[in-house]
Amino acid sequence: MADAYGGEIGHWPQDLRPAAEAFAQTSAGKAVLEEAAQIDSLLDRFTVASPSASLQMQILKSGARRGAWHRALRRVLIGAGLLGVGLAGGLAGAAAVMIAVPAPALIAEDGVTAFGGLSPDVASSEEKPGLMPAGEGRQ
Repeated sequence: MADAYGGEIGHWPQDLRPAAEAFAQTSAGKAVLEEAAQIDSLLDRFTVASPSASLQMQILKSGARRGAWHRALRRVLIGAGLLGVGLAGGLAGAAAVMIAVPAPALIAEDGVTAFGGLSPDVASSEEKPGLMPAGEGRQ
């Protein structure tokens, strides 16, 4: 536990302190806590050097370039997203119109279709035996 919490028992969690104080009364406990205190002392004296001015400028410049690139990418992606939403809306509208508006009848009341009139082909029925012209019934 001294490796995790150090040589100062006051820095240990409350529930572990009574056991640590009892262990500190033994010779092995004193040695472990003394070693942890030395490591704590070394860590307390450790300092990190301040970065140089040139390193600070490099960091700031790289951040500015990255920020500009991200802004440009964001604009392109927003435009592409709006285009996609517009196309999806157009397709949904076209589908809604096709469903909501009934299709024109294939055969009008006067017998005319998109392919022409629907009059029986009398000439072809007269030429073939067994076929009767329109309007004649079997007798």
